[in-house]
Amino acid sequence: MPMPGAPCRLVLLMQHGAPRNGIVEIAGPERARLADMVQRFLNATHDSRKAVEDAQARYFGAKLQDDTLCPGANPRVGAMNFDKWFAQSQYAKWRRRARHACGRQRDTSHNRTRQR
Repeated sequence: MPMPGAPCRLVLLMQHGAPRNGIVEIAGPERARLADMVQRFLNATHDSRKAVEDAQARYFGAKLQDDTLCPGANPRVGAMNFDKWFAQSQYAKWRRRARHACGRQRDTSHNRTRQR
């Protein structure tokens, strides 16, 4: 899934800029633990499951510390926070279309759509 908005612009700036011969870290404006972000996603998608943090769990084989997935000292920081990202996500778009469609019913006798 392509990255929308600000993160994509940061990647494009790095792609077309002068070689850095190193790592350029990008980050969003919020610092959060992985389990917290997962829980926010579950809540936003109306999923009743609870994200449970397991200090011994592995992430692609690596044991994570609290700051493992966080950027270093001088990242390029984007403006898109979780709520803005989620509002633009495919899930949010699908859910808006589904809610809109559920608010209408098909009137087959006149072959037209009417509001409930």
